[in-house]
Amino acid sequence: MNQAGDGLPKVGDRFVQADLAKTLHAVSKKGARYMYDGAWGRQFVESVQREGGRATMEDMKRYQPIWEEPLRTTFLGHTVFASGKSTDGGYQVLEALNLAEELKLDQMGPYQKDAKAFRTLSRILRTVDFDSHSLPPVVEYQRQKALRSSRDDRITKPYAKAVAAFINELQAPAQPQETPNHTAAIVVVDRWGNIAALSHTINTVLWGTTGIVVGGVPIPDAAGFQQATLAAIKPGDPVPPTMAPLIAMTGAKPVLAIASVGSSLIPETVRIVVGTFANNLDPLVVMAAPPLLLNMEPWKAGDTPSGRAELVPEGAYDLDFLKELHASGLSTEPQSRGQVYTIRGTAVLATIDPNSGIRQSVETPGIFDFATAY
Repeated sequence: MNQAGDGLPKVGDRFVQADLAKTLHAVSKKGARYMYDGAWGRQFVESVQREGGRATMEDMKRYQPIWEEPLRTTFLGHTVFASGKSTDGGYQVLEALNLAEELKLDQMGPYQKDAKAFRTLSRILRTVDFDSHSLPPVVEYQRQKALRSSRDDRITKPYAKAVAAFINELQAPAQPQETPNHTAAIVVVDRWGNIAALSHTINTVLWGTTGIVVGGVPIPDAAGFQQATLAAIKPGDPVPPTMAPLIAMTGAKPVLAIASVGSSLIPETVRIVVGTFANNLDPLVVMAAPPLLLNMEPWKAGDTPSGRAELVPEGAYDLDFLKELHASGLSTEPQSRGQVYTIRGTAVLATIDPNSGIRQSVETPGIFDFATAY
C-alpha cells in the first residue's frame, strides 16, 4: 500500500511511506536546515503558495529556534522551572504556584474533597487568567491596587503576597468556547535520571484541515485560530507559544516533570503540582482527580475574575460539596462528558523519588493519547 492509499486500508495491507523515508534520510545527512532553506523547504513554499498561502523562502531562511533561560520560582521547598519569557504559559503557572503557597493550600485538603481548597484554587486560577490579559479593566484594577504588573513582577513572591490580600475581591460570565487543536505532551526520564518535558502543537483544529503533503510530511493549517496573533508579528517570526512544560527539583535532583496540552492546560498543570507537593498525593491519585476546567468566555470591559461560573464535570462532586461552594459565593455550571473532552487539559506526569530513585509516570486517561510518558 502506498502513502496515499487506495481507499480504506484493510487488515494485512502494508503501509509504505516512501516519500517520508526519503525526507528523513535527507535530514539525517544534511541536517535540520534541509527543512528550511534546503530542498524540502523550497518544496514546502511552492506547495503553500500554490494553495494561496503566503510563506516565502525568506521566512524559512530567517527562522531560528529560540533558546532561553527558564523562568523559576520556589514552591514548598522545591525549585520549579517553567518555559521561558517567550511564552505566557510559564508565567501563569509560576504565578499560580506562588499564590497557592501564599494562601497556604498545603494546609487544606485536596481540592476534590475540600470545598475551601477548591474555592481557593479556583480564585487563584481566575486571577492568573485575569492577569494575563492586558485589557483596560485589568490595568485599571492593578493601578487601583498599586500593583506593578509586568510579567516579571507577576512571578515574584511580593506580588503574590500583595494579590493574596485582596484575592476574594477578584471575581466574570461564561460559556466555554471551543478552541480545538492537535497537540502532544511528552515527558521522558532516561536511565541516568535526566529528565525532559516538552509540548508540540500545530495550534489548529483536530488533525488540521488541509490536504497538503510535502516530501511525505502532512502540512496542517498551523495557527489556524491565531490570526490576530499572526497579524501582530513580523513575517517569519515564531508564533508566541502558550505551552507550559515544567520541571521541579529538590536541591540538585529533578523530582517531577509535567507536560500538558489543551484549553485547560494551565489549571491542569497547577492542580498536579499542588496535589503532588502540597497534598503529598500519589501521582495516580492526582491524575485521577476531576479536572479543573478553564472558562473560555472572552473578557469584556468591566469584567473582574469572580463572576464567572466554575465549570465542573457532571457527577464529579456530590451535592453537599456543590452546596458548600455555592454558599461561599462560587457558582458552578455542570459540563457533559463531551464538553469536558473539549475544554479540559491533558497532561503527563513523571516523578523521581529523590531518595530511592524510583520513577513513576502517569498519563491523563482516555483523552486521545495526547500525553505520553517514557
